[in-house]
Amino acid sequence: MFGIGSSVIAAIYLSRNRIKDANLCFTHSLIVSILFVLLLSVIIILLRKDIIEILGGSTKILPLVCEYVQIFIPFIFLQIILIIGQLIIRLDGSPNFAMLCNAIPAIVNIILDFIFIYTFEWGLSGAAWASVIGMITGTILFLVYMLKFRQILRFQFGGFSPRNLRTISKNIVNTISIGFSALLSELAVSSMFLIGNNIFIRTLGEDGVAAFSVVCYLFPLVYMGTIVKWSNLSRQNNRLFKVELTLAVMERRA
Repeated sequence: MFGIGSSVIAAIYLSRNRIKDANLCFTHSLIVSILFVLLLSVIIILLRKDIIEILGGSTKILPLVCEYVQIFIPFIFLQIILIIGQLIIRLDGSPNFAMLCNAIPAIVNIILDFIFIYTFEWGLSGAAWASVIGMITGTILFLVYMLKFRQILRFQFGGFSPRNLRTISKNIVNTISIGFSALLSELAVSSMFLIGNNIFIRTLGEDGVAAFSVVCYLFPLVYMGTIVKWSNLSRQNNRLFKVELTLAVMERRA
């Protein structure tokens, strides 16, 4: 929500050559989202057993999930930095670097998963630390870009003056209003995961939840593939329409 909303508003500001407002907008959104996620992380850590049970975790896998959560959740704010950072880097005119900020942490995560789980035999703790180090890598790449390679956008807070506090409130409200649709989409998918987990844990046990998780990971690929296919078909239809229109004009002229 904060990533989509802030990038849209910052893009509007940039189109009007209001660079300072764009900097303030994404900086405020980044800080507020980090603070919100840190607060949420504390709640999850304190109530992790209850939350895991609500999400469909059984008593059999509860110790394993707690082992993963207590390592991964304190660093989840890095994922927020990485998500918003990628959008800001694209907006700054460097989509290739944004892709690297996504690809390199994923590669690091995969390699460390193999090392920590199979070589060091750390189990889920190893998987958690692999994910954390991957997020740290992506965050470092984002910070390096903003400090060394940025083109237009930069960090700019503006202080705590009454005027700037009003600006912060305005930016956050606008960011939430624009990014709320993205939040609803994520909530819909999360609800599907929640309902599916509870159904499969009761009917098929842990193996059913594992199979359902695999399907959920594949779901975005199918969704994106469908969109790309329909996009190509629409482009082909558009080209056919242009050809037919050209032939009709030529026939009329003849």
